[in-house]
Amino acid sequence: MLPEKTLPVPSLSVALEKLPAFPLTEWEYIRVKDLRDKKERCPCCRRQTFRFGHILEHSDWPEPIRVGCVCAGRLTGDEEAPVRMQKVEERISKITENFFSAKWQDAGLGGIVAKVGRFKIQIMQCNGVFKFRLNDGPFCSDPSGNTHAVKMNILEELHRHIRSGA
Repeated sequence: MLPEKTLPVPSLSVALEKLPAFPLTEWEYIRVKDLRDKKERCPCCRRQTFRFGHILEHSDWPEPIRVGCVCAGRLTGDEEAPVRMQKVEERISKITENFFSAKWQDAGLGGIVAKVGRFKIQIMQCNGVFKFRLNDGPFCSDPSGNTHAVKMNILEELHRHIRSGA
């Protein structure tokens, strides 16, 4: 994953797409970013307001831009990819919200269990080592020293699982 970089939000009153030097094609799709509670107006068209910003780069533009889904599709020439990427990010956002509001229950033998979306998560501690599993898969050892750290590692695993399309 690319290092996190804060992109400036243009304060232009004119849409970037109206500027003569702004390239209208051949942008490279980098990733989508969930802005969470924040919304931005698309600097490209100045019409769409978005929560999920699509980050693009172009060799003829000085810096990456963060635009809405429609403009990302138009600028990259692939209208489906930004939609797919945004849906994945929406699922990750929803799983993250559900994860932090999950009710963890005692599973016996020093373990806890929670249901998060379609995932059943179990955490066990055996001989001082934490282990977890998703659904009924195999247990994975986790070297973290406490339950909170294990939960954060599980959340990362859930994110990888969703991004892989599983």
